[in-house]
Amino acid sequence: MVCYVFTYLYAMLFMCQREGKNVKIKKNQKK
Repeated sequence: MVCYVFTYLYAMLFMCQREGKNVKIKKNQKK
């Protein structure tokens, strides 16, 4: 159960980082 929660949190972190990179790319394209 603990491993499942850890994997879930890790996945959420990974998705947040991906979204952050996408936002930076979009901002650069606007410039």
